[in-house]
Amino acid sequence: MKTQEEIEQLAEKEYPYRDDSRKSDIEYTNNIRRLFCSIYTQGYTQCQEDMADKKYTELQLRFFADELIKGIQSLILSLNKQD
Repeated sequence: MKTQEEIEQLAEKEYPYRDDSRKSDIEYTNNIRRLFCSIYTQGYTQCQEDMADKKYTELQLRFFADELIKGIQSLILSLNKQD
């Protein structure tokens, strides 16, 4: 099993900080990044526990994670459109 630190490093690699946006967007973008990293870390930790119990295959867990992130991205986009 990966340690919490190793999982956080994976999340940071998956969702790196961006500094190529307009200055006003950087803080917002990085707040979203922190949210994704938090969700990734929590999900990865839960997946490790589930894998230890042999509840799901790795392919199923990757699919669940991808669908979760897509749902969160859709929610964020819909909230942005409301502003």
